[in-house]
Amino acid sequence: MTNVNALLSGIEDKIYKLISSQKEIKKENIQLIKEKNELVRKVEEQNKLIKNLESEKEKNLLQNSESVEFTENKTEVYSKIDELVQEIDKCIESLKS
Repeated sequence: MTNVNALLSGIEDKIYKLISSQKEIKKENIQLIKEKNELVRKVEEQNKLIKNLESEKEKNLLQNSESVEFTENKTEVYSKIDELVQEIDKCIESLKS
């Protein structure tokens, strides 16, 4: 009978250790789940930020292309004005003669 009692006591100890181990593992698991959720939230925030930055980039590219186009047109206009001024100067010179 003492062998049975010793076996039962050993089994009870092992069950207690397993239950304690299981509780610790559950705590760790809960902590890991919290950390995972926090990381998922951060990734979602980063994705939103990336989308916003890409949108800003597109807007800036559009503005820059419009600015370049305006600058090119402005340069063309200045060139045409210079040509016209030269023509006017020629006309004035011819009238003076």
